[in-house]
Amino acid sequence: MNLDVVARVVTMIFQAFSVVALALTVPKYLRGRDERSGETLLHLESRFQELQSPWEYQEQTQVPITRIIDPEAKKYSTSTLASAINLVLRRESDKHTDLENAWMSRLDELLRFLSLVAAMEVNRLLKSRALWDAYYYWFCAIWMNDELKAYVRIYSPVLYKFLSDEKKEIEHYWARLEAQTELASIQ
Repeated sequence: MNLDVVARVVTMIFQAFSVVALALTVPKYLRGRDERSGETLLHLESRFQELQSPWEYQEQTQVPITRIIDPEAKKYSTSTLASAINLVLRRESDKHTDLENAWMSRLDELLRFLSLVAAMEVNRLLKSRALWDAYYYWFCAIWMNDELKAYVRIYSPVLYKFLSDEKKEIEHYWARLEAQTELASIQ
């Protein structure tokens, strides 16, 4: 046997072992991925709880940012956040009060969080269904609010692209949610 034939045989043996090793590690990887996915969701949820908590500004308690943008709460239009975003969209941010700046910082924290969640979904780091169940209401809240959507389009383009790509699903989800809300109010 010449050296070329031996090299081919050895290569084929190593390739066979590689295929077997890969076949054995895939189930282990998938189980581990599910565990990591659960741990990541718990970590995300603890961070999200911070965003859903009241916060302090100059010794005054402020409503959680999620409560302000929640369409069901109907608080956005009369909020300090709305006036702050309106100034930004008119390119008059220099007219912000300190409280409006604080609200904008809080909004940016929420948008960074949602951008992270969107990136995890796009890159399939977490199961899409789990993220959908946990956070799509908030994606909808932003998409269905024209001022928030315009702000996101300008200042959070990655999140905006995700929302645009998911537009059909978001609108379907929102229609289903509204139908459920209407049904519940009838009963």
